Amino acid sequence: EAFLLAPISIVLSASVGLATIGADDFTDFTLGFFFETILGIIEYVYLDAFIAYASLAFPQMIGKVINAIMSILPFSKSVDEDELEEAEIDAEDTLVEDLMGFLAAYGVNTASVYMTPFFIFFFWDFNDQLRLSYLYGFRKKDLLIYLLFSVVIIPFQIVMDILTFNAQELFHGWKVYEYLKYARYRFINRTSRWKGLERTYDESIDPGLRAIDQMCFSSQYF
Repeated sequence: EAFLLAPISIVLSASVGLATIGADDFTDFTLGFFFETILGIIEYVYLDAFIAYASLAFPQMIGKVINAIMSILPFSKSVDEDELEEAEIDAEDTLVEDLMGFLAAYGVNTASVYMTPFFIFFFWDFNDQLRLSYLYGFRKKDLLIYLLFSVVIIPFQIVMDILTFNAQELFHGWKVYEYLKYARYRFINRTSRWKGLERTYDESIDPGLRAIDQMCFSSQYF
């Protein structure tokens, strides 16, 4: 269930980001941050799509190979072609699910970006108790530099996210704006004040994403 994994993913993403404060100096910290950002963009645009495509295409390839081998044997029965066609139709139906998976991952990373300044301030305020400056080998006032960086980077992160959304729409053909607009329409016209109380789900969507789709990526979801 992707909806239940979202809070855990936020904590994990924030922890990984905060672990970079253990760099030797601020230069290494910024290099690590931007390297992680570039890898994130590549993962969003290319890697996630390749993994999703491979997970769908690989079983179909195995089915076709088995079908070819079994057709050679006179005593065997080949794989039904209708099953292969249904698999191809299912592959087309996952377009919306891929979009929802991207939006869920984006929400997790964005939430961790907004929470990072509060975490760093907490570490700075309780540095004497946590002894982070001693364990990581930096001065306590260096945390203020990391705090300032985490605040200043937020508007640039938003601009980068806009460009990433545009790249996703062009590369994958996703209708991000149309989907979010439709999700907003469903949220405004919800039958319950709390969207999670509704018991109607879109059964055409993968069961692991139905709860996220029901919350419509609204303020109640976050």
